[in-house]
Order: sequence, then C-alpha cells, then structure tokens
Amino acid sequence: MPNEAEVLKSGDDKFIGVNMRLAPENLTEGIVSYAKNLRFDNGIATPRRGFKKVGWANQTNTKKTGTCSIAQHTNQTACENASGTWTADAGGGQNIGTKPFENIKGVGKFKDPAGVNWLMVATSEGNAGQHKVYALTPGNDIQTINTNLTFDSYGVRFVQCFNVVVMFRGPDLEPLKLSRVEDGFGSITQEDTDTSIEENEDEVIVNDGTDKIPNSEGGAIFFQNRLLIPYAVVEGGSVDYVAVSMALNYTRYKPLMSSLRINQGEESELVALHKFDQTTLLCFKESSIYAVRNLTGSLSDLYLDTLSDSYGCCGPRAVVSAGKDVWFLSEQRGVVSLQVHESGKLQGLDMPVSESIQPLIDRINWSFAKDSVGIYINNKIYFAVPIDNAQKNNALICFDFKNKNWTGLDQSDAFGKAGSCSVAGFTSKATCELGTANGGGNGTWTSETGILDLITFKYNGAERLFMVTTEGYIGVYDDPLICDQYDEITITATTTGRNVEYKDINTELITRGYTFGSSDFKKYTQSNIIINTNNIVSSDVNLGINISAQFDGVEESYNIVKNLKFKREKYHKPFTKADYVLSNTNDDHLVPNRQDYSMSLEDQFDPKTKGVDPDKKQESLQKKRFNKRGSYMQLKITNNIGVCEVKATEVHAIPDRINQITTRR
Repeated sequence: MPNEAEVLKSGDDKFIGVNMRLAPENLTEGIVSYAKNLRFDNGIATPRRGFKKVGWANQTNTKKTGTCSIAQHTNQTACENASGTWTADAGGGQNIGTKPFENIKGVGKFKDPAGVNWLMVATSEGNAGQHKVYALTPGNDIQTINTNLTFDSYGVRFVQCFNVVVMFRGPDLEPLKLSRVEDGFGSITQEDTDTSIEENEDEVIVNDGTDKIPNSEGGAIFFQNRLLIPYAVVEGGSVDYVAVSMALNYTRYKPLMSSLRINQGEESELVALHKFDQTTLLCFKESSIYAVRNLTGSLSDLYLDTLSDSYGCCGPRAVVSAGKDVWFLSEQRGVVSLQVHESGKLQGLDMPVSESIQPLIDRINWSFAKDSVGIYINNKIYFAVPIDNAQKNNALICFDFKNKNWTGLDQSDAFGKAGSCSVAGFTSKATCELGTANGGGNGTWTSETGILDLITFKYNGAERLFMVTTEGYIGVYDDPLICDQYDEITITATTTGRNVEYKDINTELITRGYTFGSSDFKKYTQSNIIINTNNIVSSDVNLGINISAQFDGVEESYNIVKNLKFKREKYHKPFTKADYVLSNTNDDHLVPNRQDYSMSLEDQFDPKTKGVDPDKKQESLQKKRFNKRGSYMQLKITNNIGVCEVKATEVHAIPDRINQITTRR
C-alpha cells in the first residue's frame, strides 16, 4: 500500500467552458475538452434547455367533434361506415396537436402602429401566385394576411422601416410593404420626400430622378432613418452596390447620387450590411470587410475604409452585435470579432474568437454555410451551422459571455436530422429511390432537416430565443423559464389528435487530462464523480449514464459505470429503508436520500400535504477503484435519459516507478 503522502489527487470542482484545440493535458482547471448539449451554469455542467413548440406559433391539428345521424356512433369513420351522416362541429373542434407550416421562405418581426408585435411567416405552400404570409402573436389565432403572392427559390427577408415592414423576395421580384396586418402586403408606391429636414433640403420633389427601391435577395437594414439595400446594378451581375434611400422616405432613392459602390469588381459579393455605431456601416463581402463612415445627414462626406481584404462573412444572417462588438462567421477564419481599438480604430482581433473550438469549426460544411444564422440573447451568442456532410444547419455552437467560454456543440433530431431511406442500407436519395433492377432500394427518401432561422421575440414578458426549422415548426429554444429538459418532436403521421412526443437530450462531457503537474507516467487508482440526477429511470438496458476513464497509454479506456439508472422507490441510504410508495400514500415524496424524485404519469399520485418536487435532483457520488497507467487521465460522461448534471470530479494516482525510464549519458 502506498503512503498517504504518495497519493496524488486532482480534479475539477467547477466547469466553465470548452477548449477543443489544446491537448487535454494542457487544459486548465474548469475547462473541458468536449461538451455536447451542455451549459456551464454556476460551475455545474448541466443539460441545455430544450426546443418547445408553443401553440400560438404553429399550425394545429384538430380533433373533430361532431354528431352522427346514427346515435350510437361517435366517431366519424364508424358513422360513415354505417351509412350515417357525420356533421362536424362548426367550431372546428379542439386544438390538441401541432403541424408545420409548409415551405417556410422566411420569418421576421413587425411592430404595428398600435404597438402590437407580430411574428411574420412567409410560405410558398401551393402554386405561385397563391403563396401565403401569416402573422402570429401570443394569445391570438394565426392571421392569414396574404394568399396571393409569389416566392421563388430565394429566401424572404423582412425589414421594419418606421411603422411599416418591407419584405424582400429576391432579385427577380419586387419588394412589398405592410402597414397594417388587416391590409396585407402590397406594392410600394413612391411617397413625397420631406425637404424641410436638413438631409433633404436640396432635393426637388417633382421629377427628381428618384427610383423605387431595388429588388434584393436580402441583407438590407434600416439605419439613420434610411433604408439601405444591397443589390446588383446589372441583372445577374455581382452584388456590389448599396442603395441608400432618402432620409425619412424608404420609398425613394437616387440611382446615381445615393448608391454606394463597395469595391466594385471584386470577386466576392456583398452579402450583409450591419450597423456598428451611430455613423458607421459595416459592409461584409464573402472575402473582405469594409466600413462606410460618416453616414449621417448629407451623403457627400462618406468615405470607405477597408477593414480586411483576406477574410469576410459567409452569409447575410451570420453577423451579430454583442455589446460594443460585432461577431460574424467567416469561412476563412471561423468566428471573428470586430472591436474598437484603444486608438478608436475599428479592427478585427488577431486571433479568431472560435480558436478554442477550431476542431468544431473545421467540421462546418462551408459549401452550405451561406444559410448559417447568428443571434445574441441573454449573454449568449448562438450560431446555427451545417457540420460534417449536412446541407442544412444541423448544429448550434454557443458562446457564454458570463463564463467567457464556448459551451460546445448542440445537436438533436428535433431540429437537425440527416436524410434517410425507408430501405436500410441506402444513404443517398438517388440510390434510395432507384429501382432494384438498377441496384437501388426502390424506397422512399425522407429529406434532411435543419435550422432555418433564429429570431428573438417577446413572449411571456421577455425577449426569448425562437428557432424555426426547415420542417416548418417554430418554438422557443434553451429558455430557462419556457423550455423543459427535453426536446419536443412531432409525429407527422398523426394528422389529427395529440402528436407531440418528448425526446431526451443526450449529453456528453469529456474532461481535461489530469496530470498532477507532471508528464511522467502514473498509476491511476481511483475516480470520484459527483452527479445530480432526475428521471434516470428506465427498464431499457441501453439507456442510462455511462462513465469511462480514458488514458494515453496502452490501455486507453476503462468503464467506470455502464448504463447507470436509479429507481424512484429505492433509497441510497439506509439500504434497509422500506421502499417509497409511488402513489405517495405516506406523504413522504421529499424524504432525503431517495434515488430519484421524478414522477411517472402511469402512477396514481396523491400530493398530500407536505408537498412534492418532481424536478428535484438527487446528488450521488460515483466512486470506482482500478489500477491503470498513463501520463494523464480523462473522464468521459454521457447520458441518454432524463437529466444528469456533472458537479465535480476527482482522480487519484501514485507515481509509477516501474515505468519511469532514466537515460544515462
């Protein structure tokens, strides 16, 4: 037995973020080498909150209620099979499920003159000329405000100007405006320019050479009381120009006098405009960045400043303001931050802010990253990106400004799922649908899904993060108040009735490499992991918590626990304590040391008088002794059911004198 003084101890009593770039043995306390679907709140690695489809923001399934001409039949199918006549409820029945919007082209926000906030949804369901726009707001039925529009292959973008919202439909379709929800979107007509204001005092209203605002596929912003729109001068040409409307008049601009040329002729196109401060406009191209300065009053004092000619932004929605900084996603560098230097000059950081998660950035499928989306809310920045071979945004990366660290990767079938074939063994649409005579599967292909957009919207008294999926669903994401500790998925085969199911959030944590400050080999003897759990209950042998020790030596991995689960009726201590009665007959739901405090809907439960807390987490110590060697050791903790938080870790080792090698000279 080693002396107590010889036993080395190391571990983490808090977790604050992820660093995937450095070698595990070089990470500092509290930093982990990999995390999936986790947040680091108050030093604890805890599962992110889920994706919740709120009722007012989605189409609904309806359970028809009605009557049959044959009294004993209360079901429409049975009624009609018996030659009866079914009379449906005029009210349409009870809303008890969700169904998606068809072919969402874009979402946006509109605050109407009365101060009501609306979430706008443009869809290309049906034929061209019959495409629809919906308006959604909490506590109201979905408003169908247009049924007569056309959207093409381009996305739809919304920009609010004063009390109207302008909708851009691509380079081949004119933009439209909405003043009131009840009026719907219509053509934009030129309005008179107010020449009494300083910016327009030299303008002539009649025959002043102004045009209507140009068509655009997006990237427009409202800035300094002007609408600024990226566009191409020649049809099919490169997007190099920015149309600047008249001050306080978004309907007019001068093609010659009020168009900004952003390094015309450069190989990359202008993809996004973004406000930096009150007088500076950032212009992002695919491989360069420019700042238009002095954008105020007269446009005669503007000048163009080059910020970078070696990297740019990958897409129009991949630019985010975070306090005084602007973050964006660049194919050349990853996530980059533009900041104000001490001298007052705007510049990019020498090192990308995503440096610590570079292995994850390397997995982004840049061929399809133009649809990436970034957003800032609640001291976090989120970027939705396509990783590995995905063509849609199937993952999220999140930076936590409180901890000043990345949280790792978010993934779930609820918002990003690979395409699949009804016949096993076929992994592409072409071979899946190909006839068997030609070597195909003759099957049905289910398309890939992903994140279409991220948007903030006020709901239940606060701005919250909403996610829009390519399937057509809209829901709140990662919200501590609204969202639960699971993702909601919809069973699309069910078109009437309740069709929402709950999917556990799979988590994974790999700690730093514990070296005890030395690169020498050690003999690792023990690990202690403190976890907080709830609803880790199942009869499925494939579900549960798995913990393994990973080494750099020959014996690379060792299972500490496998598919660990708990029981609601059992206690950690004392072992002789009688089982808890799941119906709470004894009014002892909150008695200490029970293995799991969750509740099952299958149990008839009486809350009694002492109270219940089905979300209460139980703390337990997972302790294991072993005899393994290596220069460092990591702990890998995964879970695929319920909630498992990782609170602290500790490992023990002693010097491995047998494997120490001394070289003589």
